[in-house]
Amino acid sequence: DIQVQGGMNPMMFKVSVDGRSTVFKTDRKTKMKDGIGKVWYTHHWEQTFPKDVSVRIEHEYVPIAGGFFTRTDRSFEKEMSETYCVGPQLFKALAEKEQYVRTVHYILTTGANWKGPIKSFKLTIVKESPKDKVSVCLSDTRRVSATVFEVVRENFLPTQDLKILFIPATQ
Repeated sequence: DIQVQGGMNPMMFKVSVDGRSTVFKTDRKTKMKDGIGKVWYTHHWEQTFPKDVSVRIEHEYVPIAGGFFTRTDRSFEKEMSETYCVGPQLFKALAEKEQYVRTVHYILTTGANWKGPIKSFKLTIVKESPKDKVSVCLSDTRRVSATVFEVVRENFLPTQDLKILFIPATQ
């Protein structure tokens, strides 16, 4: 993907512990199969969690989108419904013609190895154009503006991974 050209930190990952910027390491893994490449970036650091002391860890980054071409068959409709919560009206727009859509996936469940819920969780989703469409399986997603959506939760305990579908406006 053309987005992955920024050296070892193309997502501009940052981490802070208790408000202080923290040094981290980045591993890059590349896999090629049948002429298609996949790249994984893993950011990591060692962290001490003292007994009975709260530690605030914040991380920020610009996600890299993947994508695929749409189809119009019944199995595709089921897949879109189950994976991205695409309803019948949105699927109708999605199935008008074959098109390339973008996706962003974020693993929340296997990374949930901390003790207790995420105290303060905020997700901001930004569309490029007000005419673009977006779908995500978070029922409390609210529109902030014509291009911005937000989810804010306190004491959030994820039960599924985050998967967002971006559908560009048709010409």
